[in-house]
Amino acid sequence: REAKGTSFDGGVRSACIMKYPGRIKPSSASARAFSTIDILPTVAHLAGTPLPQNPIDGKNVWDLITGRPDAKNPHEYYPFSTGGTFEGIISGDGKWKLHLPHKYRTLVTPGKDGAAGKYRQEDIPLSLFDMENDPFETTNVIDRHPDIAAKMQAIAERHRATFYAQK
Repeated sequence: REAKGTSFDGGVRSACIMKYPGRIKPSSASARAFSTIDILPTVAHLAGTPLPQNPIDGKNVWDLITGRPDAKNPHEYYPFSTGGTFEGIISGDGKWKLHLPHKYRTLVTPGKDGAAGKYRQEDIPLSLFDMENDPFETTNVIDRHPDIAAKMQAIAERHRATFYAQK
């Protein structure tokens, strides 16, 4: 759904191609989610190098990368934002995505021959999406899974208070 410049999957999910002969199986593929914040700690782990003393928000995801069947993402969640606006979280396993209420841009008319397209602003209410069954974020399932929504909203508010509090 949507494109770059939004926090919908069309704006944040990207393919990642890795090659590491003898360690990553050639032509393997995975739908497991991790984030670029995890690259530094993963590479440091592989190199046997300690991480810096300052806090690092990424974690070692080598087991996910190599496709270990019992591997679990070490993150409870990943936050997502557009610019300085915190817009929600996705569960570490990639199944659930909670959008906090926010505005987003949507394409009205595509660009042509180098000319920019036309966009409009829309609002998304508090929304929960099941990314395994609805990767295009078309159906808000917040009413069907209020327990998951409440848990994720509490996590999102804790994240907001920690990283977006006014100083």
